[in-house]
Amino acid sequence: MKLFIKVSDKNQIKFLYKLLNSDLDEIKKQFNEEFFWEIKENINPQYEIFLKSYQTIKDFYQAKLNNKKLIDLIEWFYVWTEQCEFLALSKEEYKNIKSEIFNFFWNRKKIVLVIPYYWNKIIEHRIKELIEEYIKDKEIVQKEIVINNLWIKEYIEKKSKEYKRRVKIIFWTLLIKHFKAPIFEQYESNALMLPEEYLNSEEREKKYKEMLNNNLKEFNRAV
Repeated sequence: MKLFIKVSDKNQIKFLYKLLNSDLDEIKKQFNEEFFWEIKENINPQYEIFLKSYQTIKDFYQAKLNNKKLIDLIEWFYVWTEQCEFLALSKEEYKNIKSEIFNFFWNRKKIVLVIPYYWNKIIEHRIKELIEEYIKDKEIVQKEIVINNLWIKEYIEKKSKEYKRRVKIIFWTLLIKHFKAPIFEQYESNALMLPEEYLNSEEREKKYKEMLNNNLKEFNRAV
Protein backbone atom coordinates (compact mmCIF):
# COMPACT_ATOMS: atom_id res chain seq x y z
CA MET A 1 0.00 0.00 0.00
CA LYS A 2 1.34 3.42 -0.99
CA LEU A 3 1.62 6.36 1.39
CA PHE A 4 -0.08 9.59 0.29
CA ILE A 5 0.09 12.89 2.16
CA LYS A 6 -2.43 15.75 1.93
CA VAL A 7 -1.23 19.35 2.27
CA SER A 8 -3.06 22.66 1.94
CA ASP A 9 -0.56 25.18 3.26
CA LYS A 10 3.15 25.75 2.74
CA ASN A 11 3.71 25.93 6.52
CA GLN A 12 2.58 22.33 6.85
CA ILE A 13 5.51 21.06 4.78
CA LYS A 14 8.24 21.89 7.29
CA PHE A 15 6.20 20.36 10.10
CA LEU A 16 5.57 17.21 8.07
CA TYR A 17 9.25 16.86 7.29
CA LYS A 18 10.13 17.15 10.96
CA LEU A 19 7.34 14.78 11.95
CA LEU A 20 8.00 12.05 9.41
CA ASN A 21 11.72 12.26 10.02
CA SER A 22 11.29 11.69 13.77
CA ASP A 23 10.35 8.82 16.03
CA LEU A 24 7.49 8.84 18.52
CA ASP A 25 9.66 9.74 21.53
CA GLU A 26 10.99 12.82 19.75
CA ILE A 27 7.46 13.93 18.87
CA LYS A 28 6.26 13.45 22.44
CA LYS A 29 9.16 15.52 23.69
CA GLN A 30 8.35 18.28 21.20
CA PHE A 31 4.69 18.34 22.28
CA ASN A 32 5.64 18.46 25.95
CA GLU A 33 7.98 21.39 25.31
CA GLU A 34 5.73 23.45 23.04
CA PHE A 35 2.25 22.61 24.35
CA PHE A 36 3.01 21.54 27.92
CA TRP A 37 0.21 23.60 29.51
CA GLU A 38 -2.47 22.11 27.26
CA ILE A 39 -1.26 18.57 27.78
CA LYS A 40 -0.81 18.99 31.53
CA GLU A 41 -4.32 20.38 32.03
CA ASN A 42 -5.81 17.97 29.50
CA ILE A 43 -7.45 20.90 27.75
CA ASN A 44 -6.88 19.50 24.30
CA PRO A 45 -6.91 15.68 23.93
CA GLN A 46 -6.08 15.90 20.23
CA TYR A 47 -2.37 15.51 21.00
CA GLU A 48 -2.92 12.03 22.41
CA ILE A 49 -5.07 11.13 19.39
CA PHE A 50 -2.42 12.55 17.09
CA LEU A 51 0.32 10.43 18.68
CA LYS A 52 -1.80 7.29 18.50
CA SER A 53 -2.58 7.98 14.84
CA TYR A 54 1.10 8.46 14.06
CA GLN A 55 1.98 5.19 15.81
CA THR A 56 -0.83 3.38 13.95
CA ILE A 57 0.46 4.60 10.58
CA LYS A 58 3.99 3.61 11.53
CA ASP A 59 2.88 0.14 12.65
CA PHE A 60 0.89 -0.29 9.46
CA TYR A 61 3.97 0.38 7.32
CA GLN A 62 6.44 -1.31 9.68
CA ALA A 63 7.13 -4.19 7.29
CA LYS A 64 8.12 -1.73 4.59
CA LEU A 65 10.20 0.52 6.82
CA ASN A 66 13.19 -1.80 7.28
CA ASN A 67 15.16 0.79 9.28
CA LYS A 68 13.81 3.59 7.11
CA LYS A 69 11.60 6.43 8.27
CA LEU A 70 8.09 7.23 7.13
CA ILE A 71 9.44 10.11 5.11
CA ASP A 72 11.06 7.62 2.72
CA LEU A 73 7.75 5.94 1.95
CA ILE A 74 5.85 9.00 0.72
CA GLU A 75 5.09 8.77 -2.99
CA TRP A 76 2.44 11.40 -3.54
CA PHE A 77 1.34 14.73 -2.14
CA TYR A 78 -2.29 15.73 -2.55
CA VAL A 79 -2.59 19.51 -2.69
CA TRP A 80 -6.00 20.84 -1.70
CA THR A 81 -8.25 22.41 0.93
CA GLU A 82 -11.46 20.51 1.58
CA GLN A 83 -13.21 22.62 4.23
CA CYS A 84 -14.70 25.18 1.87
CA GLU A 85 -14.70 25.77 -1.88
CA PHE A 86 -13.94 29.44 -1.24
CA LEU A 87 -10.65 28.42 0.36
CA ALA A 88 -9.51 26.97 -2.95
CA LEU A 89 -5.80 27.57 -3.46
CA SER A 90 -4.69 30.46 -5.60
CA LYS A 91 -2.00 30.04 -8.23
CA GLU A 92 0.57 31.68 -5.94
CA GLU A 93 -0.39 29.51 -2.96
CA TYR A 94 0.03 26.41 -5.08
CA LYS A 95 3.46 27.55 -6.28
CA ASN A 96 4.56 28.21 -2.69
CA ILE A 97 3.40 24.77 -1.55
CA LYS A 98 5.17 23.08 -4.45
CA SER A 99 8.35 25.00 -3.72
CA GLU A 100 8.31 23.85 -0.09
CA ILE A 101 7.64 20.24 -1.10
CA PHE A 102 10.62 20.31 -3.44
CA ASN A 103 12.71 22.01 -0.79
CA PHE A 104 12.02 19.50 1.99
CA PHE A 105 11.09 16.34 0.11
CA TRP A 106 12.94 16.80 -3.22
CA ASN A 107 11.20 16.83 -6.57
CA ARG A 108 10.94 13.07 -7.02
CA LYS A 109 7.73 13.25 -5.02
CA LYS A 110 4.58 13.46 -7.11
CA ILE A 111 2.01 16.21 -6.64
CA VAL A 112 -1.70 15.61 -7.29
CA LEU A 113 -4.01 18.59 -7.63
CA VAL A 114 -7.50 18.28 -6.11
CA ILE A 115 -10.20 20.64 -7.38
CA PRO A 116 -12.74 21.82 -4.76
CA TYR A 117 -15.84 19.78 -4.12
CA TYR A 118 -18.43 22.36 -5.08
CA TRP A 119 -18.54 24.96 -7.81
CA ASN A 120 -19.60 28.58 -7.82
CA LYS A 121 -19.07 31.42 -10.30
CA ILE A 122 -17.18 33.39 -7.67
CA ILE A 123 -14.19 31.02 -7.70
CA GLU A 124 -14.19 30.14 -11.41
CA HIS A 125 -11.25 32.38 -12.34
CA ARG A 126 -9.14 31.13 -9.43
CA ILE A 127 -9.78 27.48 -10.29
CA LYS A 128 -8.95 27.98 -13.97
CA GLU A 129 -5.70 29.74 -13.07
CA LEU A 130 -4.78 26.93 -10.69
CA ILE A 131 -5.48 24.20 -13.27
CA GLU A 132 -3.48 26.00 -15.95
CA GLU A 133 -0.52 26.57 -13.63
CA TYR A 134 -0.45 22.88 -12.73
CA ILE A 135 -0.80 21.58 -16.29
CA LYS A 136 1.90 23.80 -17.79
CA ASP A 137 4.31 23.09 -14.90
CA LYS A 138 7.31 21.33 -16.50
CA GLU A 139 8.71 20.29 -13.12
CA ILE A 140 5.82 17.90 -12.54
CA VAL A 141 6.13 15.05 -15.02
CA GLN A 142 3.23 12.86 -13.94
CA LYS A 143 0.11 14.97 -13.62
CA GLU A 144 -3.10 13.87 -11.94
CA ILE A 145 -6.12 16.05 -11.17
CA VAL A 146 -8.98 14.94 -8.93
CA ILE A 147 -12.26 16.46 -10.09
CA ASN A 148 -15.67 16.83 -8.48
CA ASN A 149 -17.57 18.55 -11.29
CA LEU A 150 -18.00 17.15 -14.78
CA TRP A 151 -17.53 20.34 -16.78
CA ILE A 152 -14.01 20.70 -15.32
CA LYS A 153 -13.10 17.45 -17.11
CA GLU A 154 -13.69 19.15 -20.46
CA TYR A 155 -11.72 22.21 -19.38
CA ILE A 156 -8.74 20.07 -18.27
CA GLU A 157 -8.74 18.08 -21.50
CA LYS A 158 -8.79 21.29 -23.52
CA LYS A 159 -5.90 22.81 -21.56
CA SER A 160 -3.91 19.56 -21.70
CA LYS A 161 -3.91 19.73 -25.50
CA GLU A 162 -3.09 23.41 -25.45
CA TYR A 163 0.02 22.87 -23.28
CA LYS A 164 0.73 19.43 -24.83
CA ARG A 165 0.73 17.77 -21.43
CA ARG A 166 -0.81 14.42 -20.50
CA VAL A 167 -3.07 14.71 -17.46
CA LYS A 168 -4.77 11.80 -15.73
CA ILE A 169 -8.24 12.70 -14.44
CA ILE A 170 -9.55 11.07 -11.27
CA PHE A 171 -13.25 11.10 -10.39
CA TRP A 172 -13.94 11.67 -6.72
CA THR A 173 -17.32 12.57 -5.19
CA LEU A 174 -19.02 12.20 -8.56
CA LEU A 175 -19.07 8.47 -7.90
CA ILE A 176 -20.66 8.48 -4.46
CA LYS A 177 -24.23 9.06 -3.29
CA HIS A 178 -23.52 12.12 -1.20
CA PHE A 179 -25.06 15.26 -2.68
CA LYS A 180 -24.22 18.80 -1.70
CA ALA A 181 -26.98 21.17 -2.76
CA PRO A 182 -26.30 24.88 -3.32
CA ILE A 183 -27.93 26.06 -0.11
CA PHE A 184 -25.33 28.32 1.49
CA GLU A 185 -27.05 31.51 0.33
CA GLN A 186 -30.23 30.55 2.19
CA TYR A 187 -28.70 31.32 5.58
CA GLU A 188 -29.19 34.92 6.61
CA SER A 189 -26.07 34.95 8.77
CA ASN A 190 -23.91 33.98 5.83
CA ALA A 191 -21.57 36.74 4.66
CA LEU A 192 -22.38 35.87 1.05
CA MET A 193 -26.06 36.51 1.58
CA LEU A 194 -26.90 40.06 0.43
CA PRO A 195 -25.10 43.39 0.24
CA GLU A 196 -25.82 45.72 3.15
CA GLU A 197 -27.90 48.13 1.08
CA TYR A 198 -30.51 45.39 0.50
CA LEU A 199 -30.90 44.27 4.11
CA ASN A 200 -33.94 46.47 4.79
CA SER A 201 -35.17 47.39 1.34
CA GLU A 202 -38.27 46.22 -0.49
CA GLU A 203 -36.03 44.57 -3.07
CA ARG A 204 -34.65 42.14 -0.52
CA GLU A 205 -36.81 39.15 -1.48
CA LYS A 206 -36.38 39.84 -5.18
CA LYS A 207 -32.59 40.07 -4.87
CA TYR A 208 -32.46 36.98 -2.71
CA LYS A 209 -34.35 34.89 -5.27
CA GLU A 210 -32.18 36.25 -8.05
CA MET A 211 -28.99 35.23 -6.23
CA LEU A 212 -30.34 31.79 -5.42
CA ASN A 213 -31.45 31.22 -9.03
CA ASN A 214 -28.02 32.25 -10.30
CA ASN A 215 -26.40 29.85 -7.87
CA LEU A 216 -28.71 27.03 -8.97
CA LYS A 217 -27.76 27.68 -12.60
CA GLU A 218 -24.08 27.39 -11.74
CA PHE A 219 -24.70 24.21 -9.77
CA ASN A 220 -26.65 22.66 -12.65
CA ARG A 221 -23.88 23.62 -15.08
CA ALA A 222 -21.35 21.92 -12.82
CA VAL A 223 -23.18 18.61 -12.51
